[in-house]
Amino acid sequence: MKALIAIALSLVTFCGLAADAPGTDENKPEPIIGRWRWSVKNYLIDILADGTMSGSQEVGRGVWKAIPRTTVDRTYQLTWRGGEGVDIITLSDDGKTLTGKALDGFEFTATRVEASDTARDFDQLTAGHDRALANAAEAIDRLYQTALEALLPRATLANDPDAAVRIKQALEKVSAKANIAGAWNFVNHTDGVKSVVEFKANHAFRWNGKHVGMWNINDKQLIITHDNRGGHQDYYNLPIRDGKLDGTNTPRQKITITRKTE
Repeated sequence: MKALIAIALSLVTFCGLAADAPGTDENKPEPIIGRWRWSVKNYLIDILADGTMSGSQEVGRGVWKAIPRTTVDRTYQLTWRGGEGVDIITLSDDGKTLTGKALDGFEFTATRVEASDTARDFDQLTAGHDRALANAAEAIDRLYQTALEALLPRATLANDPDAAVRIKQALEKVSAKANIAGAWNFVNHTDGVKSVVEFKANHAFRWNGKHVGMWNINDKQLIITHDNRGGHQDYYNLPIRDGKLDGTNTPRQKITITRKTE
């Protein structure tokens, strides 16, 4: 089995689909980034590189920031659900434990959840698979659009308005899909959560680099359906205006995505 995994990983790397190489020492991310198991109800919390946090639906999302150091300790502020809860936590010297206190004085700890070799191999294979599907979908869509553009004049010359309308609708849809694909900056105006999201050509929706759902479009809306969130959806009103889409989600919170240009 290990040999099979090694071969698969080699193929992924050879095809240029492997994950990017780690950054240099001077660009090292904050050591708090990772997955943690809270002493409170064994919650699993992901602390992400873009300054956001996410947990179960009960925990919700939030933002974090490093507190400027006056000692050797690394201390951070966690703000949950737009300010409903604020925790101050300190990272242990070995980077494996967090010791924290809420504003009401409640104390807690958290331990880092280390990814196994198998989990890392799975994540790498899945990332390569997703990128391969996205690249294939983009090529297929380009061929489809080119064929539709060639077919439209034929419908006009044949005096077939019904076919012309259907072709135009298909062109609009594939064009809208191409305009959606890519990276966007997300903000929830209700709870203050921000993130970088990505729409893949194969309709996968990624949050901070992780697959979390699927997206699709109809005549008037971009709709995102999240995995494992009890039917939670985001609805953005089309068309795109000035590189931005405004919308709401299932709890009727106001949300916005802006195309990432940097």
